[in-house]
This record gives sequence, structure tokens and C-alpha cells, in this order.
Amino acid sequence: LCLNLVHLKKFDIFVYKSSVLSGILSNCQTVPRDISRIEPARTKENGMDFLEGTGQNDDGENDEMVDPKQAVEFLRCAGKLKRTLRTGWVLRGIENPESVCDHSWRVALCSYLITDKRIDKKKSGELGLLHDISEAIVGDIAPGSGISKAEKEKLEHGAILHMTKDILRDHKVGKILRSLWQEYEDRESIESSLVKDFDLFEMILQADEYEISNPSVNLEEFFKSVEGRIKHPEVQAWHKELVQQRGERLQHCDSS
Repeated sequence: LCLNLVHLKKFDIFVYKSSVLSGILSNCQTVPRDISRIEPARTKENGMDFLEGTGQNDDGENDEMVDPKQAVEFLRCAGKLKRTLRTGWVLRGIENPESVCDHSWRVALCSYLITDKRIDKKKSGELGLLHDISEAIVGDIAPGSGISKAEKEKLEHGAILHMTKDILRDHKVGKILRSLWQEYEDRESIESSLVKDFDLFEMILQADEYEISNPSVNLEEFFKSVEGRIKHPEVQAWHKELVQQRGERLQHCDSS
């Protein structure tokens, strides 16, 4: 099938010709183009090549859409994170404490501020978004809860299996989500290590904000728990700046 397409030379892309485009676009040329010969762009998802817009992976395997009922059930389950409060703040009597979802959003956002060329920002953003997703089922199990680290890992692993295998029926999308979650847990990739730094930094940034909004609150223990644990130089610089700002704020409070 041959159609007239408008060639946007500046961006080297083709769009369907229309009277509107013809009238308002400059520096364009209309050329006949056999759209069946336009090769779809390739994308990568967790190491797997996909042909964009075709629903096929590089092996030609068709990927069926996620069943709508399963999609809705999964999103309802994940949505519980919006109502799951961060246990550390609850135990310290913080008024209107943040949810796990609040925390995960800012952890994911941190990726955009990193300039380290070694980092796959898309992956680190995904890891940040998903790193606490199992808490939608098991809740935020904090240190001192009486649950061992091994038991916590077992509970969280069971939760991610339920969400990706039981709810999503082990669809390829579920496998990708589970793989990303496991990558963060294993902490072997540079992105997963970085996201752990984000996790720690976001926690003390939130602690600082609670102290600012309520001067009678002292969350020094959270700052001490992070000392020496942040590894990436850029996040170390954020940590240093935050601690300096907090020190100046506390000094001002003491002198007034």
C-alpha cells in the first residue's frame, strides 16, 4: 500500500499527510512511500529485543495483551501502596505520615537527576518505582517488628510471586516486573545499588521535612542509620548538602 506521507526533515520522520499539516508545516516535502517497507523501531525490555508497535519480540513470538480482568486486579493490588503507611513514621507518632507509594515515587524521580553515564536511567527509574511493590500485600515491615530478615524476605518474595504469577498468570509482563524487583533485591547491578542509595536518601530527606514542619520532632536516629551506607558519589553529595542544611537549621533553632 502506497500513501503520501509528509517527511519532517528536521526530525527525519514521516507522518500522514493532511490539509492541516500541508498548510502549517514548512521545510517539509511530500513523497510517496511504501509504508510496508518502513521498519519498526527496536526497543529493549530487560535484555529482550522487541519490535516497537508489532507485538512481537525478536524471535517473532506474538505477545498477547494482559487480560483486562488481570490488569485491573493487579492495579487494585498495587494501589494498596497508596494507603500503606511507612511504618517508621507511624511508630514515631508522625502526623499524616507518607505512604509507601509516596516514598517510591520520589525514589524513582531521583534517577532523572543522575548524570553518571554508566547508569541506565530507565532501569533505575523502574527499579525505584517497583522496589517496595511487595509491600502492597505484606505491608512495610520495619526493623524491630519482631520479624527476622529471612522471614521478611520470604514474605516479600511470596507477595511478588502472587502479584506476578497468580494475578497476572505469569504473563511476560509479570515476569519482567518480577525480574526488576529481584534485581533490586539482589543488589548486584550498578542501578540496583544506586536505587538503594536513593531509598536511603529519600528517607532522610523526608525525615528532614517532618522536622521542619514540626520543630518538636527529632529524627536524628534516621540520619545516623544512613551514615556510611550511601555509595554513589552524586548521592553522597546530596547527603552532604542535606546534612549541612539540617545542621544550620538546628543551630539557628538553638540560638533563637
